[in-house]
Amino acid sequence: MITSVRSAAVMPLTLVAKNDTAAAPKVKCSTLNKLPYIERGTPQFMRVTLALFSAGLATFALLYYVQPIFPVLSHDFGISPAQSSLSLSVSTGLLAIGLMFTGPFSDAIGRKSVMVVALLLAAICTLICAFMTS
Repeated sequence: MITSVRSAAVMPLTLVAKNDTAAAPKVKCSTLNKLPYIERGTPQFMRVTLALFSAGLATFALLYYVQPIFPVLSHDFGISPAQSSLSLSVSTGLLAIGLMFTGPFSDAIGRKSVMVVALLLAAICTLICAFMTS
């Protein structure tokens, strides 16, 4: 009996005879094969998917949380509603510009190191903001 087998890293379809390991082709292990991965359909995959969805939702919720306070910003600072909406427009524009640079940068040096540095910088800025007096 012949079954089809797909390699997780390379994804070509190879035919392997069932119960005949000698017939299986020897595949070179690349660095991608040595890395652990999460298979689709497993509970781990669902947890990771939900975690990434939650992180993305939280990121954009933090970006757009100023929308309900536009009238308050206009009144307190004595500016027009259009000028108060610049707080959202500028932050969205800067996010778009920043992503144009961080994407290629993370491809070059690795996504994990970029995320760790970004989280550390965000934590440091948050601590600095907590100690501001005005």
